[in-house]
Amino acid sequence: MMKKNIFLCLTLIGTSMVYSSELTIPNQFTDGQVTSASQMNENFAAIQAAVNEINSTLDSIQSSSGTIVQSANKSTFKGFSAGKLDGAAGILALQQQCDNLSAGSRVCFASEVLTSAYNASAVATLPEGGKAWLFPGNLVFEDGFVSISETGITLPLYNQVAGLSCQGWSSNSAQFCANGRCSWGNGALSVNTSLQITTSTCDEKIHVACCK
Repeated sequence: MMKKNIFLCLTLIGTSMVYSSELTIPNQFTDGQVTSASQMNENFAAIQAAVNEINSTLDSIQSSSGTIVQSANKSTFKGFSAGKLDGAAGILALQQQCDNLSAGSRVCFASEVLTSAYNASAVATLPEGGKAWLFPGNLVFEDGFVSISETGITLPLYNQVAGLSCQGWSSNSAQFCANGRCSWGNGALSVNTSLQITTSTCDEKIHVACCK
């Protein structure tokens, strides 16, 4: 009696899976019917094949979704703005320069420029000898040097100014003043036509590096 109940349960499970995975059970049983091991094995093989197909489909969907997310999260270097701004222009003006270059683009972080694939047409938008502002990203200050996260770049700092960003893009002075004292070296990150990352003083009017 127990064997019959087990067989009946398997039949019901298999029948319900028809609707969810297009499963076809090769052998159908009725109460009291004598079954063989080969028939049961055929049913199990059909269920296993359907489950494997479902798992394969789910893996494909997950892989495709991962590719889409990775693609969506990866920034692309679009080029350099036509206009030039100094360090007091403000973030909105910097971003506007990039949107003018390519709708929806924004100021690049240093790490984005370093990890972008080479794009000759994008690089050509910066005149020979030109420079462009960058957003620094995460910075670590230590012993007169600043390290830029995710870039491997370490720069000497004569003055540990406010985040290599012209004091929040509010200063166009080459001097940094604090507590009644002023010193030279107020600047922000910039990049040149060779995609070398350095600093420029905040009184310079230069282009803006743009990513999307």
